[in-house]
Amino acid sequence: MDGIFDTNWGCVSPVIGRYTQCYLDFVPDPASPTGGYLYILNAWMVDDSGTVENPDCYNLFQTVTGSGSERWVIKVYGDQTVWVEKNGVVV
Repeated sequence: MDGIFDTNWGCVSPVIGRYTQCYLDFVPDPASPTGGYLYILNAWMVDDSGTVENPDCYNLFQTVTGSGSERWVIKVYGDQTVWVEKNGVVV
């Protein structure tokens, strides 16, 4: 992301953490097999030089898909690393 959010995110209030702002928006779509899509936008707060204050911190997301057969753990780090685990296996 370029740090500039378009008007589609203007109606979404962020969850504000110590180092991040997280925007979550579920958009219904009857054509989707799940009835819609969950969009997650994670905005890290940076200092005046554009550096994340603590790149070792991460946002943790856990979700279940596949009618409960798929368990996901997602970690989004300040250094732009995204770590994903599905059913206990890193993918």
